[in-house]
Amino acid sequence: MFEVSDPSTHSLDRVYYSSNQHLVNKIMGNPADYNMQGQGGGLYIDETTGQIDGNWRWIQVITDAVFNDITSSNIDDLSNISGVTVPAGIGIGGRFSSINLTSGAVIAYYA
Repeated sequence: MFEVSDPSTHSLDRVYYSSNQHLVNKIMGNPADYNMQGQGGGLYIDETTGQIDGNWRWIQVITDAVFNDITSSNIDDLSNISGVTVPAGIGIGGRFSSINLTSGAVIAYYA
């Protein structure tokens, strides 16, 4: 059961009960989703940065970028993206541990 203060805008004041926790997470926001929104912080990487090792969940391409190397634990054949121009505005989700750009700029958001 939900209590809504203004049904026309669907703003939510409180959650009293839900048998479906997934629905509550969708409405209230799951803390694990915050990193996908950039709230967990990120790192600006460009071709001058060199290889960066870390733990990222999302890569947002800021200017057309060419990856020299990118490593992910959950995306098969990601090496095929090396040498390909990825246009600005594209976002790539996954679990990334290493990023190296030949050109362009990205923001890598922490997992």
